[in-house]
Amino acid sequence: MEKSNVILIGMSGAGKSTLGVLLAKALGKDFLDTDILIQQRTGKLLQQLIDEEGAERFLEIEEEVLSTLSVENYVIATGGSAVYSERGMKHLLECGRSVYLQVEFEELRERVSNISTRGIIFHGKNDLEAVYAERLPLYERYGEIHVRCTGKSIEESVGELVTALTERRTLILASQSPRRREILENLGVKFEVVTADTDESSTERDPRRLVEELSLRKAEAVRDALMQQGYHLANTVILASDTVVAADGLILGKPRDEDDAKAMLARLSGRRHEVISGLALIGYGKSGTAHEVTEVEFDDMDEETILRYIRTTKPYDKAGAYAIQGLASAWIRGIHGCYFNVVGLPVHRLNCLFGELFGENLF
Repeated sequence: MEKSNVILIGMSGAGKSTLGVLLAKALGKDFLDTDILIQQRTGKLLQQLIDEEGAERFLEIEEEVLSTLSVENYVIATGGSAVYSERGMKHLLECGRSVYLQVEFEELRERVSNISTRGIIFHGKNDLEAVYAERLPLYERYGEIHVRCTGKSIEESVGELVTALTERRTLILASQSPRRREILENLGVKFEVVTADTDESSTERDPRRLVEELSLRKAEAVRDALMQQGYHLANTVILASDTVVAADGLILGKPRDEDDAKAMLARLSGRRHEVISGLALIGYGKSGTAHEVTEVEFDDMDEETILRYIRTTKPYDKAGAYAIQGLASAWIRGIHGCYFNVVGLPVHRLNCLFGELFGENLF
């Protein structure tokens, strides 16, 4: 089935039904409320159903309603407890895009005044705040698009929803590397460059885990900075990468100075080493990391050659003190693996990770 539906998820009081009706009108879709379907199927109000048959039975009925729903071109407002059903959510996501309506708890508490009669499943929790804390990771997991509704009017929220669902995807490259920019530009990918200060210190000694850790840290720093500035990130994917060279069990990053660069190149001379690039993607309420490894073999370089190379190219912004696409290529006998990984952005691995997370190709 085509993904023509829009599925709204979030806590009771987030405005799924109110916003859903207006969103359906704005997008030219029909509207459906799964809570109403439950009431129609059972002939009981939600709170009556919970009181008479219990919370577990309510969740069973809700899951059955969600997992058998078969409609196209609808805005679907789900109950707050819908995310407890993995089977139900999986079925809904097969035929629609999910939007998590984010409302901070303090505002939510003010909106929800009729807790005892609203039909809220407490799921063994003592109060609404505990329910909120339990459900939050589920909303973040199932929400492909997150729209912040805290402090916004109905009209503002609907406007943001329409924008999030209709605007084109924005790719943000969280890197100042001219080589990574050039790779994306040559592939015809449209993107913006945004960077943020990131602590790159780490006790991790496995280079594969290290580059994934640092890549994710960079992506999160840009996401947090943009959110603090009030940017709308609903249709935004943030890409970050980190590259190191590994030789003799050591991780070689960017050289600090000429002596450090000389030591790195002397270690690589006449030998094979690994170039490892990490990737991190954050977007649509999801995040993921991956890495790529390429083996590179250097020819012999004597001390004079190394010094001349360093003073000619000044490779202080390059892991391992060299760039394969530059003068260093004269001493590279060959590589085994992805060339673009050595440049700094493993294209094939990036496209695979993008597909795994978001179900489509980046390029």
